[in-house]
This record gives sequence, C-alpha cells and structure tokens, in this order.
Amino acid sequence: MQAVGVRELKNRLSHYLAEAKRGEVVLVTDRGQVVAEIRKPQADAGMVFASEYDRKIWPYVQSGEIKMGRRPRVKLKYGPTGLSFSDEEIQRYLDEDRAEGPDGG
Repeated sequence: MQAVGVRELKNRLSHYLAEAKRGEVVLVTDRGQVVAEIRKPQADAGMVFASEYDRKIWPYVQSGEIKMGRRPRVKLKYGPTGLSFSDEEIQRYLDEDRAEGPDGG
C-alpha cells in the first residue's frame, strides 16, 4: 500500500494506474487526509454486461485466456430503411433479375 498526493497522482496517473493493475493499493491524499483508494477491481464487482454472453466469458477475459475485440469506433451513417419483403418476394425479384441476364436483356 502506498500513499500519493493529488498533485503527484495527477502528474503520474498512468504510473499509479499500472501499480493498481498489478495489485497495489494506492491511497490518494489531499492535505494529508486520505480521500480515495485506487485498486484493481474485484472479479466482476459492479460490472454491467452488454449481453449474457459477455457475462459468461468475462472470467476467461480476466484470466487472459481470451481477449475481447474492440467495439467499432465509427457509427453507421445509415440505419434500416423500413422496407420489408417476404422471402417469396425476394426470391421472385432475384429470379427476375437472373432471367434478364447481366446485360439487362
């Protein structure tokens, strides 16, 4: 366990977060009084999972057996069109298009 002042924490935050990640408890002080603790989170304390699947694989992510991919950073510009076709309609359109051939005739 180690103590660090707010100013020092602000200047070297990455260092102290790495310490916490390794299991060290970092006490944050303000004018000599402990105001916070930085520590590695317990297994899934307070975790909110996007899906049941994410909840089930979390222990494997924590142990390093698997690595989760990143979520896409870009938002899609276009959403669903609102159009809906039955499977039969789609098949009919495909058949018609194929019957016309690649040159349209």
